[in-house]
This record gives sequence, structure tokens and C-alpha cells, in this order.
Amino acid sequence: MEKRGTFKASAAALRTRNPIRELIEGLDLRSHPNKQVIPLSIGDPTIFGNLRAADVVNEAVVDAVRSGRANGYPPAVGTEVAREAVAKAANTAIEEAARVARRLSSRHTSGGPTPDKPRNGTHRDWAQTAFTSAAHYEKRDVILASGASHALDLCFSALLDPEDNVLLPSLSFPLYETICAYLGAEVRRYPLDPERGWQATGLEPGGATDRLVDERTVCIVVNNPMNPTGSVYERKHLQDIVEFAERHRLVILADEIYGGMVFHRRHADGSGPVGPLDAPPIGCLARNVPVLTVDGLAKRFLVPGWRMGWILIHDPTPDQQFSVIRRALEGLSMKILGPNSLVQAALPVILSKTSREWYEHVRTTLARQAQFAYEKLSSIRGLHVPSPPHGAMYVLVCLRNNHMSGLEFVQRLMAEESVLVLPGECFGAPPGYFRVTFCAPIDKLSEAFSRIANFCDRHLRAA
Repeated sequence: MEKRGTFKASAAALRTRNPIRELIEGLDLRSHPNKQVIPLSIGDPTIFGNLRAADVVNEAVVDAVRSGRANGYPPAVGTEVAREAVAKAANTAIEEAARVARRLSSRHTSGGPTPDKPRNGTHRDWAQTAFTSAAHYEKRDVILASGASHALDLCFSALLDPEDNVLLPSLSFPLYETICAYLGAEVRRYPLDPERGWQATGLEPGGATDRLVDERTVCIVVNNPMNPTGSVYERKHLQDIVEFAERHRLVILADEIYGGMVFHRRHADGSGPVGPLDAPPIGCLARNVPVLTVDGLAKRFLVPGWRMGWILIHDPTPDQQFSVIRRALEGLSMKILGPNSLVQAALPVILSKTSREWYEHVRTTLARQAQFAYEKLSSIRGLHVPSPPHGAMYVLVCLRNNHMSGLEFVQRLMAEESVLVLPGECFGAPPGYFRVTFCAPIDKLSEAFSRIANFCDRHLRAA
């Protein structure tokens, strides 16, 4: 047989693209020579050193190394002990969400029944039933992955064939699109309302999102809290999404990597927190539709480089009809034979021994920085923040009444002020948006926002 004279890349490789990489590589991001760069671009909470993993987290990995018991190949889907620890932690988070919901509901009893509350029976009986979770996880429902990105890849790969389509929010983490392109699946974007916390719109029959669905639509992706907006969907809106998925028999792919990073509701004047948001894991609400939830250590535990993520499989279908997807995920896990054995060995300690005080310190620190970012950016001439961030690490900012694109803004801001942010175009936003990561300490944020204000004074028109 005659050997071919040329080499050819696979069609899957050629259609795979990363929107952030493509956009950023086309920009001239040279900084001002006399100003130190302040990077508010990357979603890495550790970059400034002000947010550090708990000592018990580091010690758990050190102990795993010293023990010598985690040096071999683990099972492709993860060790039983690690998977059981993840299931237990997920169930604990569900129970905490239910307690929050019951506390919040008890504050509204004096004004008569709520829309979902019956007029007969005690509030306690109603609350006990209303907030009982649809999901409960066992170790068989957990698949470990090499980070949440790998977990997303496994989920999309298990669900999608070429020419299938998936519903993504109109603003989203670019990796979703990258994976779908590799698989040959079509992306369809459902609209979000920036003035209502970036909630999904058109979910009702005949609405804009409803009209996107056809016989090749497989799943809807929900990222809560959301990158790049920092928005948080609460129970009522999550229930609307679940009902939409039920109506169309869609799988819900829930990216909840920021699930433990939800801030408290604040007074209208921003003066302080008034209580927690009712933002449960969406699997709690899905009584008739399957949910694949992606989570991991990276953001909440401040160890993104450790590459430990997981998938939670919630299957409420009759006769376990979703079991074919469970088997598909298990089979796909064989491609890399499981994530890091040392971090797996440390997982039970990390998930059970990290103190509530540490969690609260990180959450309140991020909440304070989020509020600072929202107030400062909202006060800058020519900028508009459509919705304040209530979780995650990001806020999305709009250039008001100007003709400068997000790409141009980012490039010129870096050249003149040495502040690096990401253009909204990376996430599917229309021209004129940029994303700020607010993980930096307040002094760094203050300096960065001062420089942004100076830039806007020079170049942007006031509203």
C-alpha cells in the first residue's frame, strides 16, 4: 500500500476552538512601562496570596504522601472512600440548603399563606415537606474527575452526538462551547435578563428559550453561581428551569463549581447583610428530570491547581432510565484512568474537617470585595453594572453609551493603566462589556479601580 504523502489533523481537532484564547491572542496586551500590572482577569482565587487554603487541606495531602498508601493506580471513577466522602458532603450541603429555606419561610408566615403554601395545616408540616430534597447521593452516584473542566467534558461526551444541540446561557464559561465544538454538537444560546440578576428568560411555552428546543435538543446547562456575572439564581427561578426541563424531557447539566461561594442578601442601600440567599443545588428540586452536577475543590477550597472535580448523578426517572448515561460516564472515565491519587486520598479529611470558620472567613472576604467592586465600578463615569454580584468571584460591567468594544477597552486599559480585565466577548456578551475578578485584596482593587476611573475620564462619555 502506498503511504499518503501528507499528514492530516482530525476533523474533531480542527473544529475545536477556545474563544478566550482566540480573542486574547489577537490582542496587544503590552502594559504601561511605569505601572505594575494588576491582573483582574483570571479566575484563580490564589493569585494574590490573600486567599489561602485551610491548613487542614494542605496537611491532608501531606499525610497522604507520607503514608505511601496512595501511590498506586486508583479506580478510573475514583476510590470508594473518596466517592463516599463526596456523596456525604453533597448530602450535607443539601441539608443545609433546606435549613436555610425553612428559616426564610418562617419569616413570611404572618402575612398569610405563600403562593406554594396550603391554607390548611401547620407551617412546620408544610415546610418539612416543601423543602425535602429530591436528591440524595450515594457513592455509586459519584464519579471523580481531573478537575471540574474534565467533569464537564465527561458529561458533554456522555450526552451528545454530532448534530445534537445543547442550550447554553447567552453568557457562559467558554469551555462549554469548546467541548461542544469538539463533539460536533450545536450550541443554542438562551437569553438572560441583565437587570433581573441575569435570569433566564423565555422559559414559558412559546417563549424565546422554549422555541430553541427541537427533537435534537439534549440538555440545558445551568451555571449557578454564574461565571462571568457573579449572579445567583434562587429557588423560585431554579424551579422554573426544572419545570422547563421536565416539559421538554431535557437533562439538566448543573455547573456548581461556585456552589459554596454564595453571599448573603444585603440591605437595599448596601449597608450590610440581612440574611442568606435561598439558592439550593438544583438537584434538590428535580423530582422528575435527571441532573448531572459538576463540582470540585478548585474554587471553594482555593486549590485550582490540584485538579480534583466530580460529577453527581441524580436519576429520578422510572426504572432508572438514566442508567445508560451512568454507564457511559463510567466508560469515558477509562480514558485517563482516574484523577490524582494523592488528592483522592486526602478528600475525606478535606471535605469533613475543613472548619465552618474557615469557610465563613473566605465567604465574607469575597462578599466584602464583591460589594466594594460593585460600589466603585458603579460610581465610575461611563460604566454601568447591571446586577450586583451575589456569588462566585466575578462582576460583569457595561460600557454605557459608548462605541468602544470590550476588546478595545481591555487592550487600551492595559496599555495605559496596566490593569488587565477580560472582554465580555470571551463569554458571549455583545460588544461593550468586560469582566472583573474581585479576588484581589481591597488595596489592590482600590488601586485598580482608581486607574480604571482615570481611563474612563479620559475616554468615555458620561451617561
